[in-house]
Amino acid sequence: MPHATAAQAAGPEAPKMTTVSVTGESERQIAPDYALLSLGLESKANTVAAAKSQNDAVMSTLISQLQQLGISKSDIQTTNFRVSPESYYDNSNQRKNSGYTVNNTITIKIKDLNQVSKAIDSAAQAGASDIHSLYFGSEKSDSFDDVLTIEAIQEARHKADVIAGALGMSIDGVENIYPQNASTQEPMYERVGLKAAALSTTTPIEAGSLIVRKQVSITYRLK
Repeated sequence: MPHATAAQAAGPEAPKMTTVSVTGESERQIAPDYALLSLGLESKANTVAAAKSQNDAVMSTLISQLQQLGISKSDIQTTNFRVSPESYYDNSNQRKNSGYTVNNTITIKIKDLNQVSKAIDSAAQAGASDIHSLYFGSEKSDSFDDVLTIEAIQEARHKADVIAGALGMSIDGVENIYPQNASTQEPMYERVGLKAAALSTTTPIEAGSLIVRKQVSITYRLK
């Protein structure tokens, strides 16, 4: 009696599954309702104490001026504080200490967009040295998540149906799905020197609009 081979015993090989991968996207333009302004305060002195004292004085003046614009102290956050020794090499190639630099970075949440330009000008007048970044955002963006996700999935399904129909096939289910957050919020400014800017007049700021976007990548099984 003939014996069955291993391949025969395992049975016929299962047909390879046909799939199609598509990406769907949906977006909305919304008006921003707050700004995030990141400022750098830099002070240099012969000692750490002196450098920090100068920095604290600038910070105190800045906070006072921001509060006069209606910005709460709770909306001003320190995001980085660094003390760095400064040095140089003398004629005999010996390293010498020349003092210390204190860098203090704060982020300000400005809820009244009409005050953004005034906040920048106040920072310059108080003695802040840099604008690290200025972003506009919206507290309402999360409320669009569900609607945008549904629309992105619907667009992906439509693309898959078109492709399947062109192949004489139909959708047989979802193999995998990868939702992605793709909200765009680009910085309006990055690393701008305030002292060098000579801001003698009110800084013009236009908030514009934000694009809130959702993307989803889906792989469908075809039959």
